[in-house]
Amino acid sequence: MRRLILAIALAALLASAPGAAANGDPPSDVLPFEHVYVPSEPASPTAIADLRDAVKRARAAGYLIKVAVIQSEVDLGPLALLFRQPQRYADYMIKEIPRHGVDTAAERILVVMPSGAGIAGPGFSPDERKVARTIQVAQSATSTALVQAATSTVERMAAAAGKPIGGAGGSGGSGGGAIAPILVGVLLLGAAVAGIAARRRQGAGAPPAPGKDPSPGDE
Repeated sequence: MRRLILAIALAALLASAPGAAANGDPPSDVLPFEHVYVPSEPASPTAIADLRDAVKRARAAGYLIKVAVIQSEVDLGPLALLFRQPQRYADYMIKEIPRHGVDTAAERILVVMPSGAGIAGPGFSPDERKVARTIQVAQSATSTALVQAATSTVERMAAAAGKPIGGAGGSGGSGGGAIAPILVGVLLLGAAVAGIAARRRQGAGAPPAPGKDPSPGDE
């Protein structure tokens, strides 16, 4: 009976008229004015910064996307019934955000939960949908793991849409992902050359082996 009552209440919220006040689910209060919602259970500051940077790079490349990372029912408030239903929540969000006066005609919504991802918005390509379907998250994923998965998904979706921004999506963006391996290779090569040179110097100054007379050139 309790679940039936919750389901009826949820249906009423989803069908509420445009212009209604916020429903109390934190992401729908945040995303009209920002592009990223992170879980109430704290995630790594570095992981959060990486996600915000990926979204910023995607939007700068013309790939308009907003991301909601949901780690538990707490992040959904009165819509907790939609936990582990990322696609239903994404469909809800794409209709809810415009009620705050925000134009979402070109916006994409990405929702990441422990059960996977949901996307909503205009004209996703088959490759973009495939990226969302194949997101790797565990049922017991921490907030940090979910935020990291969201970052990778944003990068891969942007690349699938023909707007690569680097990271997991390949080339593009700041280019740091391509430069780092080159720098590592140069450093390793330098260390190897220095090691060979040191061994040669040590060999040149070593005393002759026991039982052997010095060669004429050593006197």
